[in-house]
Amino acid sequence: MGARTVDKKHVRMICTVGTSFNYRCNDGKNLLWDNKNNEKLLQESEGGLDSPLCELMRTGAMGNPRRLKAIELLDSQALPQTFDEFTFPTAEIQTLVHWLKDNREQIETLHVVLLPSEDVPSRLTAHAARIYLNAAQHLFPTRIQCGLEDILPTKIEVADREKFLRSVAVLFEEFDRQVDQKGPEQPVFCTSGGYKSIVAFAVMYAQLHSIPCLYTFENGPQAFELMHIPLGYAIGTLDEEISLLKAIGSRKGQTGEDLESNLGVPQWVSDTRPLAPMLIKSYERGRRQPCGTGAALFDRLRNAGDRGRHLAQHLERLLAENWAELWMGDQIPETVEHSRRHSKRLMEFASNLFRCAGPQMEALLNLGEDPEKPELLALLIASIYLHDIGHTALSFPVRPTPGRCTPFPLGLFPSAVREVHHLLTGELLRQYPERFFGEEHDSEPFRFLKLCVPFLSEHHRGYTALMDGDGKPSELIGSVGKLLYGEEKFKETLRPLKVRFEEALGNVDLPFTADGILRAAALLRVIDGCDVQSDRVISREYLRARLDRTQDEAKFLSAQLEAFALPQQIAQPFSDLKQATSRLDVKQVLEGTFVDEGEAIKKSCKAIYLGVFQALDALRQKHPSPEDQARGDWGKIQTEEALSFAGLSLANRVAFKWEQFLHFYKHQSVGFVLPVRESDKEVSVRLYPVDATMCNKNTAKIMESIEQDIEGEYKKAKSVLEEHLILKARTSTEGSHD
Repeated sequence: MGARTVDKKHVRMICTVGTSFNYRCNDGKNLLWDNKNNEKLLQESEGGLDSPLCELMRTGAMGNPRRLKAIELLDSQALPQTFDEFTFPTAEIQTLVHWLKDNREQIETLHVVLLPSEDVPSRLTAHAARIYLNAAQHLFPTRIQCGLEDILPTKIEVADREKFLRSVAVLFEEFDRQVDQKGPEQPVFCTSGGYKSIVAFAVMYAQLHSIPCLYTFENGPQAFELMHIPLGYAIGTLDEEISLLKAIGSRKGQTGEDLESNLGVPQWVSDTRPLAPMLIKSYERGRRQPCGTGAALFDRLRNAGDRGRHLAQHLERLLAENWAELWMGDQIPETVEHSRRHSKRLMEFASNLFRCAGPQMEALLNLGEDPEKPELLALLIASIYLHDIGHTALSFPVRPTPGRCTPFPLGLFPSAVREVHHLLTGELLRQYPERFFGEEHDSEPFRFLKLCVPFLSEHHRGYTALMDGDGKPSELIGSVGKLLYGEEKFKETLRPLKVRFEEALGNVDLPFTADGILRAAALLRVIDGCDVQSDRVISREYLRARLDRTQDEAKFLSAQLEAFALPQQIAQPFSDLKQATSRLDVKQVLEGTFVDEGEAIKKSCKAIYLGVFQALDALRQKHPSPEDQARGDWGKIQTEEALSFAGLSLANRVAFKWEQFLHFYKHQSVGFVLPVRESDKEVSVRLYPVDATMCNKNTAKIMESIEQDIEGEYKKAKSVLEEHLILKARTSTEGSHD
């Protein structure tokens, strides 16, 4: 593996500008305010070192040794050992120089954009900064760009409150333009200059948009990034008054004062009236965005060179436009959460793996290569978001051929969806590439996602094989797989990922090998297996409501089932299930004491599922599809075997609903999961119990079983991962957590 090159950053520095150039000279006079020719000086300031403004810098620095030394740097090729003893002509330069001294090796280009007010002293300060920065290029290896076109005077008025509020709106609009610039430049704010009130809003903007913000105390030797607090617009508050905001925002060229006087507008709406269009835009963006998206992992990808940045933009666009609402058709909503929150948690766990085992993760995903190859990380991210989408499949085949036999109605048999959701995901992704991968699904450099994500999704379950041997499905998975695919085609899905991948894509030009695919698939398995925390039950309030609703639905369907004659292989376990669930109390699940009936419910549900699919297979053989003898003519079956088919569907749905109590009971025991580095290659997955009120004699047993599950997932992927990563699971002894 070659040495990793450092991907240097391209930075767009957005600077608010005040009047710091107007400092007091040695004779007590202000540099600019006593100058009667400021307008003329401004007109002549477009030059460089030969401009009158530069000469004013020099003469103004007389009598201030620290400031004079900074001016003399422009004429010297000898680089100082430290910049701490210099006072630079403006606050903006002071900050930028001290920031660059600490970051010069990481920054390839620095594009400085200066936002002075329209006042002459502020504009002169901006020009002074431009002249100095261009003249001081020799001090840093970083290429600095700051031209006349980068000085953008902004209408800032502070004469009264109304003018100031409008000024903030104008400033935010300019910030939006600068931040939305296309290209590789990453925005950074410098807020050392400007009116203090304006600086406060500039810092707020940077915080709201998660943009680094720099500051230097006057004459301070260090530029530092202000504390980043994860702030955001109060979408809930905006939602309360969104109609009023839209009314005010739509009144172009009008103040909206008539609305205020007639409606009794809340104070915050009145204050932010000039910002109404921006607030509306933020609201529309925020209301569609899920709570979290795994931003840290996207940042990992974005920082992996130009290709990584391009892929990150593409995936973020797919997430916003294609993936955010994919779970609207979830066929098994009564289960623990498998939708976008599940994907977000996997992204978070993967990010934490990077934090504690960065070199190992980079090696697994080819990020340590020279040059960096970010495609495997992009593949992992896409697979994290899409691997469970098979839960939304309504039928099989998932894209029926017009004029052919009616497909199998998966939506009537939820356990079938759950058992083979990984295979259904692969089917959906291959049949509807434009839906999941966008209009660019078949174009480079994104085509590898469409080709490879289906394979990772099909092999994310532990029974499937990665390198050697065939997959060993459970009896239930086998019964469903053979029913849908036929025995021979189902066997094809059991072959190792490496073999299937090489046969299908071995001759396709891809940015990684089969070994890379194996590593990404193995990581997906392990990461997926670690999402066991109570967040999967959303909240205590959701859990209670979900369990109450599931119990009501199960009882309702059970009553309907009484009208049907069930085959004996189903009737007896259904009777056992009915007896076990008669003693079930939602309160037991909430309190963590639901144990005794668990095994009886699990055993009965399994027997019902097997009986249902055996009976369905008998119907399939009785009414085979004329196009494919391995499949059934399900339209004919539903017509001619209506009572039998309806009874089998009801039995499957009832059993599936009762079984979910076991999963909720398990997941609510874990507060959170965190990977922690133990040695160079070893990572422990620490399980933290929920708060003390939820801990009881059963919690330890549950935590132990979860530990075994996680280590079991790693064991199945060990042959692929162990060269770089060793993973163990253990329950934390650091106490209980909410």
